[in-house]
Amino acid sequence: MTGFRDNDDEFLTCGLCGRTSPDSFFDTCEECGRTVCSHCYDPLFRGCAQCVDEAKEMFRARRAGGQAKALGMSESRLGELQAYCYMVSRGKPVACLAVKSDESKEALEEILRHGLRGHIDDLGHGWKTVWVYKRPLMAYLIEKAPTGDDIVCHWYWGKMFGYSDEEIERFLKDAGFDFETGGSASSVRGDER
Repeated sequence: MTGFRDNDDEFLTCGLCGRTSPDSFFDTCEECGRTVCSHCYDPLFRGCAQCVDEAKEMFRARRAGGQAKALGMSESRLGELQAYCYMVSRGKPVACLAVKSDESKEALEEILRHGLRGHIDDLGHGWKTVWVYKRPLMAYLIEKAPTGDDIVCHWYWGKMFGYSDEEIERFLKDAGFDFETGGSASSVRGDER
């Protein structure tokens, strides 16, 4: 941490409000590098209050100037993409979003602005899937992903989207998959019990 230490007392001093405390949660702003206390840190934006306020003001100004329209993306779709970028930057393996074909370039630019990687697949009829990921391995796994409606396919995509084994198993059970046959409940071979 880049916080200020008070001699041998193990106290940190907030670089924004000046609070000194041994028990406050301190974190580092990703924008300016300042170490700040939990009162001055916004975990959603991963920044100090000053940088967050500046970013919000810049966003308001862009929105008032029609930036979302200039990008060609609706404000809600842009916000959804930014939320996915945030989740991937915090550890989610991949995320994807369907966008209109003419929005795909702008979507990819937004992904790159977040320091992430993107991949675009054609869905047809004027739509594309925009994939968001951090690690290069994910591009390979997206490309080689299994297709179908079996347990392996659902487990694979569950892991790709960051779900735990328990959540995937719960989903499969709720969907009626039979783990003994590997198929759906409708494909059980007449085993009436």
